[in-house]
Amino acid sequence: QQYGAMKSQIELLRLQSDAVEYLPLLALAQAQLGERAGAVETARKAHSRLAEMDTDTRVDLAGAYCALMDVQQALTLLVPVLDQQPEHALALARSAFCHLHQGQLDDAKRFYQRAAELHPARVPVWIALIRLHLLMGQPETAQFCLHNAIRHFTENQDCFPDDSTAGFTGQLRGLQLEVWGATGELERAENWLDSRRTNLAEDDWVGLVVGFSTLLAGKEQHDVAEATIREALKHYPKNLALIFQLAEIIQLQGRKGQAIHILRKAIRVLGDDGKSKVSEITLWLRLSNACLHLA
Repeated sequence: QQYGAMKSQIELLRLQSDAVEYLPLLALAQAQLGERAGAVETARKAHSRLAEMDTDTRVDLAGAYCALMDVQQALTLLVPVLDQQPEHALALARSAFCHLHQGQLDDAKRFYQRAAELHPARVPVWIALIRLHLLMGQPETAQFCLHNAIRHFTENQDCFPDDSTAGFTGQLRGLQLEVWGATGELERAENWLDSRRTNLAEDDWVGLVVGFSTLLAGKEQHDVAEATIREALKHYPKNLALIFQLAEIIQLQGRKGQAIHILRKAIRVLGDDGKSKVSEITLWLRLSNACLHLA
C-alpha cells in the first residue's frame, strides 16, 4: 500500500515537473511493487541525469538499485557519497545492505550500527541489524538491539502511517520470538505467545504462532513445533494457516498419510460451514500435493 500510494503521488508530481529527484523514487516504488521492467527503465533514465542530482537524490537512486538487487551499481553511487559525507545515515544503511548481500557481514554490521546511532528512529535499520546479529550467532546483542528498536519505535510511533506501524509491530514481535529461540528460551516464548492470544487479532496471533513453529522445525524440534500448533488449534480449530502448518510439520516428519487425513478433514469442515470456495480450492491443492509426495 505504501509504495502504491508513493508511485501514484510521484506520477502526479511528474505531470507538473520533470525534476530529476522524482525518478529514483519512482524506480524504487516500481521495484518494490514487483514492476521490475519499469523500475529498470526508470533507473536507467535517472542514471542518465546523474549530473543533475544532489547527494540525497543519488542515495535515493542507490536505494532503487538495492531494491533491484543491483548492489554493485548501488555501491558506485554510495561510496563517493560516504567519502564526502561519512555520517550520511541513509547512505550508510544502504551500503550495509549491499555489503550484507555480498557476504561482507562485519562491514554490514558496522554500517548498520552507525546508521542506527545517527538516525535511531529508522526502525527498518534496527530490524536489519537484529537479523544480522542473529545470522552471525549473536543473539544477546540482537536482544540489546531489539530493546533499542522497540524503545525508539514506541517513542516515534505517531510519526508512522498505520500500515507501517502494524508492519513494524508484527516484525518486532516475530524477532523477539526468534531471539528467544536462538537463546533457547522456548518456554519463555511459549508463555509470551499464550499471554498475547487474548489481546491480538486472530490473524496476527496465528502469524506469530506459525512463525515460531517454523523456527522450531528449522531447529529439528518438530515435536515441539507440532505441539505448539495443536495447542493453537484448540483456540482456532478452523484456521487454515494453522491447519496448513500442522500438515506441513507432520509431513516433514514422514507422516504423510496423517497429513492427508488432516487436510481432508479440513475440507469437510469448510464444506459444512459454507466457507469460501477459494479456501476449499487451496486445501484441495495442498491435498493433491501431499498425495503426490505419498505416491
